[in-house]
Amino acid sequence: MAEIVFISWTSIFTFLLALFIVLWIQFVITRSVLIIISHSYKKRWHFKMRLPWIGYLPEQFVSYSSFRRTQHYATWIGGCIIAILIPWSPVSFIMALLFWHFWFMAPRLIILLRFRKQPRDGIIKLTPQDASYYMP
Repeated sequence: MAEIVFISWTSIFTFLLALFIVLWIQFVITRSVLIIISHSYKKRWHFKMRLPWIGYLPEQFVSYSSFRRTQHYATWIGGCIIAILIPWSPVSFIMALLFWHFWFMAPRLIILLRFRKQPRDGIIKLTPQDASYYMP
């Protein structure tokens, strides 16, 4: 809303465009990391559109280490891609990209912070109500 008020009413289009671009960037990064680290991810990871879990996330139980690795890479590489676009993109577009990137990553990063003291060999399950960590 602040972007529309302070920059221009046309920023609503860049705001919506940034939504789909951020989802696509996070999908590509997460899928690439999964291809590199695991061969049996296709049945476990799906695109979700339920709050607070929006994006390419595990549908079933998944190892905590692979979840942690995919989310760290999606956060940092996504942020770097947005930083690379700064010189060539309008301010409203960059602000929208940053907003959506952090909006989608915040619940995942909170989960990683809450489970940081847990052993790395556990498994994790995301449901619409909570995130559960299980010891093997």
